[in-house]
Amino acid sequence: MEVEKNRGILARHFGVDLYALGTCSILGLKNASVCKNVFDRAFGRSNSMPEAGYEARLFTYHPGAQQLLLFFLAYNVKNLYDSYVWEDGPEFIFHHVVSIIVAWNGMYPGCCHFYAIFFMGISEISTCILCILASFDDEYGVVGLGAAFPITKIVLGVVFAISFIICRAILWPLFSYYIMKDSRLAFKVKSEKLEGRKFAIIVILTICAALTLLQAVWLVQIIVQGRDEIMALLEKS
Repeated sequence: MEVEKNRGILARHFGVDLYALGTCSILGLKNASVCKNVFDRAFGRSNSMPEAGYEARLFTYHPGAQQLLLFFLAYNVKNLYDSYVWEDGPEFIFHHVVSIIVAWNGMYPGCCHFYAIFFMGISEISTCILCILASFDDEYGVVGLGAAFPITKIVLGVVFAISFIICRAILWPLFSYYIMKDSRLAFKVKSEKLEGRKFAIIVILTICAALTLLQAVWLVQIIVQGRDEIMALLEKS
């Protein structure tokens, strides 16, 4: 830790990313009861997500979700600045800008709070683990740290893979399906509550669809990288 750059990397991963995303995860879990019907549906309660409840899910204001969205937005503003300073690349800057836009539209004019609890909160549990794991990566973390603690890196990798599969490969598509289904119904019946919110919902849905596709891409990358890590470990042993 004598190298200043390494101290900066760890400070960013733990002092900014892990702290902020951990807070988002906690806020999401704290308010998980708001969106529990989706979880119930995932475990077989066929009547837990009735079409008749679409307006409540899309347009009901939840203070916990508003707090989460505000914190999520603030974190991404900070992360946008950090990405510029650390020269993370245009894809990271684009991601942070998109995240800011989604969070803002969720707060003002205010919509989709039911779904924000998961997308901006609970789903970030896997990202928290990734923040720690990234510190052991030679490209995004401290060079040599992974080689010094190979078992720790592997354990974190396994925990991250499991959390990603649960949060991003299973639950994310389910929540995406229902937010799109509810929104489609709102536009179909021309809900009065769409007034002033049409553009916000279209923006949120567009970004949600793109991110849902990204989850599949990332899942493939995780599987490939995990296989390579295991093969490399077996060769050394």
